Amino acid sequence: MSSRRVVVVALALCSAAGFSACDEGAAGGPAAYQPGATGGGAGSGLDAAGGGGNLGGGAAQTATGIPCDVQRVLDSKCGNCHGTAPDFGAPYSLAKQQDFQGTGADGSVVSARVSKRINEVDSGNRMPPPLQPELTPEEMSTLNAWLDGGAQFSDEACWVPGGGTGGVVDIGDDLPPPPVDADECFEFLTFGQNDPGQPFSVPTGEHYWNFTFKKPWEGDVQALTIRHKIDNTPVVHHTLLYQAEGTLPVGVTSSLGTHGTDMLLAGWVPGASDTVLPDDVGLDLRTGDFTLELHYFNGTGQPQPDASGMEMCVTYSKRTHAAGVHWLGKEQVGLPSIEWVGLCQPDYSQGPITILSSWPHMHPKGTHFKTIINRGGAQPEVLYDGDFDFDFQATYDTPAVLMPGDTLTTTCTFSQPMAFGTSTTEEMCYNFVIAYPNGALTGGGGLTSSVNHCMQ
Repeated sequence: MSSRRVVVVALALCSAAGFSACDEGAAGGPAAYQPGATGGGAGSGLDAAGGGGNLGGGAAQTATGIPCDVQRVLDSKCGNCHGTAPDFGAPYSLAKQQDFQGTGADGSVVSARVSKRINEVDSGNRMPPPLQPELTPEEMSTLNAWLDGGAQFSDEACWVPGGGTGGVVDIGDDLPPPPVDADECFEFLTFGQNDPGQPFSVPTGEHYWNFTFKKPWEGDVQALTIRHKIDNTPVVHHTLLYQAEGTLPVGVTSSLGTHGTDMLLAGWVPGASDTVLPDDVGLDLRTGDFTLELHYFNGTGQPQPDASGMEMCVTYSKRTHAAGVHWLGKEQVGLPSIEWVGLCQPDYSQGPITILSSWPHMHPKGTHFKTIINRGGAQPEVLYDGDFDFDFQATYDTPAVLMPGDTLTTTCTFSQPMAFGTSTTEEMCYNFVIAYPNGALTGGGGLTSSVNHCMQ
């Protein structure tokens, strides 16, 4: 096994990007750097530019109108999304006392809405959202006492992280190191793609941008982890990483890519988890080049800097099981409907199929998502069944083994009749599952119009 290193896959010359240990400087080629030299892809230049995020910087003594004991709970369990400038689709800020006196989109007072969500019996609707640290009984008591009392103003000056001044948040800085058998790690970032050494400049409005990269390794590899690096959180809606069957021209294009037969490897939306494979499983990769798609919604009225992307750690020594990302669900629904149902008929030519995880995906009108396993004449088995929250789309561990003859049915339910479309004003119905053998649950890789025996 070779020594592990981190490589930034960039279009720009690595010397222009300021990386500290460039060993290849050709445009479109990999540029190695010492981990941490640029702050995980953000770097001090983005700090100065005022990139996304609410926390960061030094601490400050600040009067927010919120009692200090309540403020500490909000900073710990709510601040990542409900900060001064809400992130990850959060509908409102919870940074100051007056925020709690405002009116939400549903007409209710924000303090009442917060009280309802933190006390929600159904854990699928409770805040903080699933897979995030829960409120302790003491924290619940502190918040409820203040909210039940009308969320009254306090003149206490509390010690608040960042002092509300803002800063860059790089999701991934605090993640564990790569697996011990990872040979190399590669970053696919928007940094330097349209201006060497600078973050990508996101125009105002809603846009899809596709960044293409040359395959940065030689030979046959498997991915072991794929970590998300989200920089300017207020403007990033989602990211997707695809690998083509062959070569692609390096560049940046503003368009929604259908991606044809490209293979989806990983994606991020608010709440999504990083891909970390079990010790005996590796994610199969092709021999082609890569496309990083970002969906931006910049409502700030001016261009915004962004250096988002993904980090992939790979091994040249194959693990026992070769997995892939597979697609279940339904697409190309012709007439609007409140419920879409998609049938999957797996390919058992390689034997039983092991499912590791599920990532349900719909748009804002989605209310409920369910995938079940139909086991012949036996009782159907639930793979995943839960209410859907567009603002928090997590990946769930859903271990299951499919045997020859088993099928899967995915049902998406919406708040009103919807038709299929790629915009967030239209709807989708996808369950992206990681399973092995690779290819057993999908026949195509494109978001639209793919030939897929698991989306019938």
